[in-house]
Amino acid sequence: MKTLSIPERHQLKIAKRTLEMHDTACLIMGGPNKTESRRIIRAACDTDTEFRRIIMRHEGTTDFID
Repeated sequence: MKTLSIPERHQLKIAKRTLEMHDTACLIMGGPNKTESRRIIRAACDTDTEFRRIIMRHEGTTDFID
C-alpha cells in the first residue's frame, strides 16, 4: 500500500465501505459509486494482487476484473 495522506486514507476507507453496500444504498448515501470506489482503491494499491485482495475482502468477487 502506498503512503497516503490523511484525506486519502479517509477516501480509501469510504471506498471500502461503499463496496460492502447494496447499490441502492450507495445512491441514497451519496459519495463514490462502486466503479469510482474501485478506482480509488486501485490508485492506493502498489500491486494488482493487493488490489484483488482488498476487493475480495470488501466486495466478495473479482468478476469485473479482466
